[in-house]
Amino acid sequence: MTKFSHFLIQNNNTNNIVQEKFLNKIVIDDDLELFNFFSSNFVNCNFTKTNFGGSMFNDVTFEDCTFEKNYFYKNDFINCKFTNCNFINTSLTKVDFASVVFKNCQFQSSNLILVIFSECEFIDIQLVASENFLKNNLALDSIIKKSNNSIFLEEDEHLEELLKFANKV
Repeated sequence: MTKFSHFLIQNNNTNNIVQEKFLNKIVIDDDLELFNFFSSNFVNCNFTKTNFGGSMFNDVTFEDCTFEKNYFYKNDFINCKFTNCNFINTSLTKVDFASVVFKNCQFQSSNLILVIFSECEFIDIQLVASENFLKNNLALDSIIKKSNNSIFLEEDEHLEELLKFANKV
């Protein structure tokens, strides 16, 4: 089976992916390091054990996607939207999110370290045993909207610390 990364390079002759739509893709044990995605859409895609290190996502939409046991390191997400996405056992380190919306997303057993959320929106997110989700990360001018569907199952004393940086709660 051809790796998704090889498919991308063959079809685009570059690591810059522009205005592509990916439906029902399953990506396992792949290396998407240093790819740049612009104005693209991922719908019902599953990423497992994928390295996204150093990749940039600008104006990218993820709908009904699952990220399981993935590695994000020094990534930039600019003006992106995650809707109904699950992050399971995923590591995000030194990742910058700017003007990103997370709607109906779940972070389960995921580890976030030195992540910056700038002007982001969190709408009905669920945190389940996600280490350091709110500790050692920074939210600037971000909005956290809770509803009856929002679940914060972990006891995280750092929630108030994160919220004090947010404009609205």
